[in-house]
This record gives sequence, C-alpha cells and structure tokens, in this order.
Amino acid sequence: GSIISSSSELRDLIERYSADQSSLERHYDFSFSPARLSRFEDFNQEWINILERVDFNRLSQDARIDYLLFKNHLKRGLLRLCKESESAQKAFELLPFAESMIALKEDLQRMEWIEASQAAKVLNDLRKQIEIAQAALSNKSKLQPPHDGRAEVAGIKRTVIRDAAAMTAMLRVGLKGWFEF
Repeated sequence: GSIISSSSELRDLIERYSADQSSLERHYDFSFSPARLSRFEDFNQEWINILERVDFNRLSQDARIDYLLFKNHLKRGLLRLCKESESAQKAFELLPFAESMIALKEDLQRMEWIEASQAAKVLNDLRKQIEIAQAALSNKSKLQPPHDGRAEVAGIKRTVIRDAAAMTAMLRVGLKGWFEF
C-alpha cells in the first residue's frame, strides 16, 4: 500500500485521466502528427469540461488543491500543444513529404491496407518530394551561407531546423516500421 493515504475526492478522476492520457500516447507514433495534436487538444478540453462540472465548494481542502492543480495542468497542456503545433507547422514547411509519411503510418494503425502498386506510387512520390526539398534547401543555403552565432541559417531559424531534423529522424523510423510490417 501507499505510505501516504489520499483523502482527495478527485483521486479516481485524476487516475482515470492519467490512464486515458497514457493510452493516447501509445496510440500515436509521431508527437508532431496533426491528428495527435488535435486529439490531445480535444482530450485536454474534454477533461477541463469534466472538471468544471465538479462542485468546487463541496470538495475537501485536499480535493480543492487537487482541483486547482489539475485544472492548471490541463490549461498548461493546451498552451503547450498550441506551441507544439506552431513549431510543427514551421518544420513542415521544410518537410513537404512529412504529411504523406505520417498518413502511411496512421493508415496502417487504422488497419487501412494499401495495394502494392499504390504503395510503390506513394513511395516514388515521396522520393520526388524529398529530392525537391533537398534541392530547395541546398540552393537556399548557397545563396545565404551560414555565419556562426546567427539565429538563422539560410533565412531559416535554427530552432526550426533542429525541429525538422528531429522530425525527419522520427519519420525515418516510422517509414521503416511501415515498410517492415
């Protein structure tokens, strides 16, 4: 058993939230997937709505503290998701192929099968999109060579470049998993 016993009436509610959140986290492979970000926004808003139906005045002191902390957690989560979405959108500008790769993986999770000829076409289109993106970035960097200490490289913020690189690594792993399935 637990050393500390909780007398908060919200304990079961918060444990259910935690279990639901963990389940959602396991469902989505890409943290930057528009579907994931949208689903988590909805999830947090749903839990804010559930929490607002609780009669705050009838709660014990411990439960009131839990209520306020939990509501603050949910609202901060919404703000974090908004920032994550903005960052992902900026990185997607460098990765025009990302949406197609995400769709392949998410279709597989929904058990939506793709015919071999269609898969070959999708992969060939991906290759073309990647080549075009590489050429565009290469041309842009030739026009604006990087300088140490600058916040931007070739007119692109370093944070966006870092996010795009991290996303590319995750997309590579996701595509490999899709291919090996």
